[in-house]
Amino acid sequence: MDFSDSLIKKPSIPLSQLKKLLNTNQYDISAVALEGADHFGWGGEEIVMCLKRLKLEHFCKSEVHWDADIDPSLKDVKIDFYRANQLLNGVNIFTKFYFDPTSQKLKIQSFKER
Repeated sequence: MDFSDSLIKKPSIPLSQLKKLLNTNQYDISAVALEGADHFGWGGEEIVMCLKRLKLEHFCKSEVHWDADIDPSLKDVKIDFYRANQLLNGVNIFTKFYFDPTSQKLKIQSFKER
């Protein structure tokens, strides 16, 4: 796969859809994301609270899922990257997530302090 054109300038998941997925518990939080949040004493509940507070101004980039070459179900999947300051308890966060078409869930891949 050629990743030279893989960066996208707008989120693949509109914020309204992100909030709907979070509000209806249609998400999975990876062990990596939970471990990252644990470094500042947070768990899944705080991750979800922060994601619900994201704004378009926090968006960094979207890119083609890097496992698309080995998993054909991910060929059209984009990963969204966000950075936000002070969303909850003064913590600056970096997170990345994507919508999995197979499970129809939001997959929160990473969540850490930046």
